[in-house]
Amino acid sequence: DIPLMEYLVLGPDLRFGFPGGGALIDIAAQLKGRYPFPLGPGEAEVYLAVPLGLGFITNAAEPAGFSYGILPGFLYFFSGALGAYVDLGWSGIAADVNVNGFTFNLGLEGAL
Repeated sequence: DIPLMEYLVLGPDLRFGFPGGGALIDIAAQLKGRYPFPLGPGEAEVYLAVPLGLGFITNAAEPAGFSYGILPGFLYFFSGALGAYVDLGWSGIAADVNVNGFTFNLGLEGAL
């Protein structure tokens, strides 16, 4: 992550999935508001992440779309380089799909 301000960072987000029998790859930039604090022997952080990027779907006629989400989460560092996190939120991908001359908007959404 790249610090932008004391409580705001920008970093990469990469996700994989298998919706509807196809494969999904989501590549995004993630803006994250965070609040770090000491907790026990380590360091903890609560945050709200907003990923925005491109999603690629293998079984769609137009395989690329805009990806988005909102993910509150918690992160705990056991040491300076080792940690664990949990995200609970919502994300989606919107793409225009063309099937037999008819174009419609495909929206894949779900809770994470």
